[in-house]
Amino acid sequence: MGVFYSRMLFIFYVFTRTQLKTGNKNKALETISNYVEGKTFEPKSLYYSALVYKENKMEDKVVLMKSELQKSIFELGLLITKSINNL
Repeated sequence: MGVFYSRMLFIFYVFTRTQLKTGNKNKALETISNYVEGKTFEPKSLYYSALVYKENKMEDKVVLMKSELQKSIFELGLLITKSINNL
């Protein structure tokens, strides 16, 4: 994955987290749907997307992503792994 692409995913993460923290969960969902969903299967992107889906009560998507994320715990690290279990 290129450096530019990695940074863009990080920017979308920061943007969606800001949207969630300010109560704009529908906007965060729109951002994920338009710019991340179906465009990458990178574990951190899936994790951030799962957080947005959880806030929007889309449990079916969260369950699917959680099972994929549990296969990627080595890449995600211990702190995120603990958070995955709480999804």
